[in-house]
Amino acid sequence: MNQADASGDFRLLDLVDPGPQALDLDSRRLEELLLAASLTPAVADLLARFRRSCSEWMATVNVLDELIFMVDDQGLILRANNVLEQWGLGSVESAVNRPLHEWLHPGCDNKHCYLLRGWRSVSESTEAGMKLRGIEVEDPVLERVLEVGWHRIPDLEEEAGGRFVVVVLRDITDLDRERKRLFQRNQDEVLDYMARGLAHEIGNPLAGVKTSLQVLASHYETFDEKKKQVYLKRILDGTERIWSIVHRVLNRGASLGRLQKVEAHAAFERLWGIFIDPARAAGVTLKLDDEPGLMLHASSAAVDEVLANLLTNALEACGEGDQVSVTAQSHENEVVVTVQDTGCGISPGDLGRIFQPFFTTKSSGTGIGMARAAFLMRSMGGLIAVDSREGVGTKVFLTFRSGSGA
Repeated sequence: MNQADASGDFRLLDLVDPGPQALDLDSRRLEELLLAASLTPAVADLLARFRRSCSEWMATVNVLDELIFMVDDQGLILRANNVLEQWGLGSVESAVNRPLHEWLHPGCDNKHCYLLRGWRSVSESTEAGMKLRGIEVEDPVLERVLEVGWHRIPDLEEEAGGRFVVVVLRDITDLDRERKRLFQRNQDEVLDYMARGLAHEIGNPLAGVKTSLQVLASHYETFDEKKKQVYLKRILDGTERIWSIVHRVLNRGASLGRLQKVEAHAAFERLWGIFIDPARAAGVTLKLDDEPGLMLHASSAAVDEVLANLLTNALEACGEGDQVSVTAQSHENEVVVTVQDTGCGISPGDLGRIFQPFFTTKSSGTGIGMARAAFLMRSMGGLIAVDSREGVGTKVFLTFRSGSGA
C-alpha cells in the first residue's frame, strides 16, 4: 500500500465525526491505512476517538434484548449486535456484507417478505428521517413472533454518500403466546372482542347512511332529481355494505373469502361518497391522488373496511382547515396506499400501542379499529405501518400485493 492510497482513504475518515455513523467503515482497514500513512499526533488522536466511539456503540447495543442491524442502500448488513449469535443465526463477522433478507431467510425468494418491504419503503422514501415501527409479524423461518422497526439515519447520507437503515427486531413470542392464552381462557373477553369488532365494522357504513339520510331529508325540496339520486345511491351502497358484513359473519365468521383483483380507484370513490359530507361539515379538505388503473390483490370488503377506519380516524384527528389525503402508487409487484392527515398526531408513547386490541385514547372508542386493520392487511398478505408526530399529523402506509398480475 502506498502513501497515495492511505491519504485517499484518510480523507474519507476526515469527513466522519467519530460516533455511531462511523460504523459503516471497517475499523481494521482504517487502522491499516492510517499506520501506513505514518501517524501524526492529530491522526493518532482521531483514530483513538474512532476506536472509542465504535467500542461504546457496540457495548451499548450488545446489552439490548433486540436484534439490531445497520443496513446500507443495497440491503447489505454493515453491523449487527451480539443478539444475532444468541438467536443462533451465526456470528456477527460472518453476517457483515451479506444481504439481510438472505441471511435471516436463506433460500427464500419471496419478493413480498416483510424484511424487503420495510427496508425498501424506508430506504427509498423521499423523507430522510423516515421510520416504520410497531409492525408485528409471525416469522415462520425464525420461528418467532417479532415486532419490527426500520429507521433511516439521515446524518450519514451526506457524509457517507448513501442511505443507511437501522433494523430492529424484538422477540415478542412469549408476549404473543400469553395474549393467545388469555383469549382462550377468558371467553367473555373474546365475546366482547367479537361484539366490539362487529359494532365497529357496521358503525362506519351506518354513519355514512345516517349522514346521507340527514342531508337528503334537510334538502329534499331544493335538490333536483339528479342530486337526490346521488344520495340515494350512497344510502343503498352503505346498506349493501352492512348486509355483506352481516352475511359474512353468519356464513364464514372472519373469513375474507377468495382474494381477487380490486380496482383501487373504485374503492376510493365508494368511500369518498361516504366521507365527503362529514369532512365538509368539519371544515376538512379531502384530497385524492392515485395512478389510473391500479389493481390490488385483495378482498374488496376488507379494503373498504381498512380505508373507512383510517379515514374515520383521520377526520377525528383533524380540525377546521386541516387536510386528509389518500395517495396510491405502484412499485414493482406492490401498490402502496398512504392515508395522511394534518391533524393532532399521536404521542410517541401511544404510537407503539395503536395495534393492540382495546387500546384507545378516545372517550367513545372501541380500541378495535387499528387492530382489525392490521389483521385484515396480514390476511391479504399486506403490511400496515404508521408514522406520526404530535402537532404535525399522521401517515398510515398500506402495502398491498399488486393485482395486475394476479
